[in-house]
Amino acid sequence: MFLAADHYDYLRHLSENKDKLFQEYISTVQGQLESMRDTHLYAHDWKGFPLMAAGVKNRRHCKMCSQTMQLISNIPGLLSAGFYALGPHSTIPPHKNLPPRILRMHMGLIVPDGCYFRVGNEQKPWHEAEWLVFRPYEEHEAVNNSDSTRVIFLLDVWEDINHRKIWERLIIHLDGARFLLWQIRLFRPLFHMLNRNQTLRKILRYFSGERKKRKH
Repeated sequence: MFLAADHYDYLRHLSENKDKLFQEYISTVQGQLESMRDTHLYAHDWKGFPLMAAGVKNRRHCKMCSQTMQLISNIPGLLSAGFYALGPHSTIPPHKNLPPRILRMHMGLIVPDGCYFRVGNEQKPWHEAEWLVFRPYEEHEAVNNSDSTRVIFLLDVWEDINHRKIWERLIIHLDGARFLLWQIRLFRPLFHMLNRNQTLRKILRYFSGERKKRKH
C-alpha cells in the first residue's frame, strides 16, 4: 500500500525545488547513467545515478550534484538517494527489499503517459513533482509502457530512526559495503557473476520474502 506523502515536510520542500533537480539531471546526470543490477534483481533498460545507498555516499556523484546534495542534506534517517531511469517498454519485475523498517520515496521528474507503479494490490501512476511513498518490503514493480524514458528521483529513509533492530542495521551495513565495493571497477565483474548465479539469487529472494506460494 502507498503512504501519505504530506506527512513529510522535506518532500514538500523537494517538490518545490523540482526544477533544480530536473536541471541537474539534464545538465549532469543524463549522460552518466549506468545500467542497474542487483544480486537478486535484473531489469532491462533500468539505469541509475546513485548519490548514496545504504548510508554510503558515492563521493564522485555527490560532487557532481552539489545542488541536489544541498537539498537533501537535512533529511532525517536518509539512507539512499539518486536519479533512476526506466527505458521505453521496460519493466522492473516484482520484488521486495529488506529490511522492513525502511520507507522508499519516488518523485517523478520525467513521466510519460503509460507508466505506473504497483505496491501490493495497489497501482498508481507517477506524476511530475509528486511523491509515491511506500515500504519496499512489500512486493512492488515498475512499468513503463510508453515510447519514452521515465525518470524519478528516489529516497530511502528509516521509518523511525529511534527503533531499528540490530539485524536491520546489519543488513544496511552489508548493503553499504557492497555499494562501496561496486564503486571500485575492479570488483564489478564479480558482481556481474553473482548476478548470473541463479542459486544465489534464489537464496536472496527467499530471505527477502519472495517465496513462491505453495500450490494447493
